Amino acid sequence: MIEVQHLAKRYGEKTAVADLTFTVRPGVVTGFLGPNGAGKSTTMRMIMGLDRPTSGTALVNGKRYAEHRAPLREVGALLEARALHPGRTARAHLASLAATAGLPASRVEEVLDLAGITSVADRRVGGFSLGMGQRLGVATALLGDPATVVLDEPVNGLDPDGVLWIRTLTRRLAAEGRTVFLSSHLMSEMAQTAEHLIVVGRGRLLSDSSTAAFIEHAGGESVRVRSPRATELTGLLAADGVTVTSAQTGLLDVRGLDAATIGDRALAAGIAVHELTVVRPSLEDAFMTLTRDEREYRTDEEIAA
Repeated sequence: MIEVQHLAKRYGEKTAVADLTFTVRPGVVTGFLGPNGAGKSTTMRMIMGLDRPTSGTALVNGKRYAEHRAPLREVGALLEARALHPGRTARAHLASLAATAGLPASRVEEVLDLAGITSVADRRVGGFSLGMGQRLGVATALLGDPATVVLDEPVNGLDPDGVLWIRTLTRRLAAEGRTVFLSSHLMSEMAQTAEHLIVVGRGRLLSDSSTAAFIEHAGGESVRVRSPRATELTGLLAADGVTVTSAQTGLLDVRGLDAATIGDRALAAGIAVHELTVVRPSLEDAFMTLTRDEREYRTDEEIAA
């Protein structure tokens, strides 16, 4: 697992990460969310030993990354897909890493196939598209068949087929009992992939919960009701614990009653209902609500809102 304890990183007077503590456990896909500048990439770099913490610790499988005798077998990471020699072929890149780590040559062919890039394995990576580079980065991360996988924006540049591949792959890795930690700005994809979420803002921990609980905390579901007699219906529905709001004529947003109860009351009163829709908050809604005041980069219009 990944254990982060009171982790902090400062660059002069700027604090990038402030006293972060969380645990990423095996067997589930854990998403890492935060606005731009929240400290996600810095945290991942400290986990991988690429940045030295100002204070605190980041352990992978009980040790600092540099303390592992065979680090590629312990943790694989995709932090910057283009961080490789552009003149090498994909196969040569992986083969050199395998030889350095004492991995069998057969593993190179396995991860090339797993990433779907066997057909371009002998092309120089400098000519790879962004999506092909991402696939090679994932192949590199999985070269040592590690128990822990750290992926920073793995779907960046991938087409829909590639996005589905990452979703399926990360779920499978977690199902095998591995620790999977990934960041992404695609909320719709993260909602389908991650079972647990770590959310940060301005370097601070904002939430550490299951994805379902995180979304539920945003306010729960409501019922959208459309009726030509919406004003009368409002009087029937309003009660203690029930809120009814209206953004436009004939349309109500009801919280505190389920759709069946609303429909039954309307029927009993002889009021026509043209729409009765359960509206559940999305991960994006929950994220935007939680991080509204935590975004470092905002337009004047966003600040005014």
